[in-house]
Amino acid sequence: MVTRIITSILGLVVFFVVLPAHINIFGIAALIITLGAVWEIESAITKNNIVKIVGLFSSLIIFVGTINGKMMECMFIAFVLHLVLSVVVFGREKIQNVYVSGFASVVFTAFLSSLVLIKKEFNAFAVFLPFAFAWLTDTGAYFAGRFFGKHKLAPNLSPKKTVEGSMGGVLACVVFSCVYVLILNKLWDFSIFIGNNFIKMIIVSAVASIISQVGDLAASAIKRDYEIKDFGKILPGHGGIMDRFDSVIFVAPFVYCILLFMK
Repeated sequence: MVTRIITSILGLVVFFVVLPAHINIFGIAALIITLGAVWEIESAITKNNIVKIVGLFSSLIIFVGTINGKMMECMFIAFVLHLVLSVVVFGREKIQNVYVSGFASVVFTAFLSSLVLIKKEFNAFAVFLPFAFAWLTDTGAYFAGRFFGKHKLAPNLSPKKTVEGSMGGVLACVVFSCVYVLILNKLWDFSIFIGNNFIKMIIVSAVASIISQVGDLAASAIKRDYEIKDFGKILPGHGGIMDRFDSVIFVAPFVYCILLFMK
């Protein structure tokens, strides 16, 4: 627990230094996180270095393409690369692993790159939301589950998660979001959304919290299927990058779409 707390504190320090930084610095940090997460997934699903390298290369071109308005073109290239790869490594690697590699590198990268788009098209206040939604949900669910958890949420995927914990995660996310809106309005005279920020934030944060938990369970499904406990060990007490950012991956594109819709 001590190791987990220390890692969290150090991580938050780095996070709050990078968050308001220039878009190029933020973009580089997001790219490092993305490539790290994709590499962890690739390493979990296969030992074939060719598959892992192609997956990482696909992730790189999609990330760069997405933030430069060329996402569809780069996704097409990545899909073609994996189709060709499935032929090249046939007999030496399960085709299932090749396509899971393609899905991870294409979809997860496209989702994570939306963080840079939020920063680029909006501001640091907005790009903070995906992280806050995901991490507050995780924290709220942990404590609510620990003190009130009785009914299992998805025992086959995550035995420790409970319905009560899930509800606590949503509640924590919504309460924090309302406080965040209040702080922005009072201290900086800034509004995330046009119109009634509180009503919109309650709805958005509740949906984001649910998406966050589904994302976490989806990551658990991958780990269960490939029989691993954590995606990595780079973050002491937390596991790998993917273990820490799995929920953010799914929340980020949702927040970006909502911001565009309510712009």
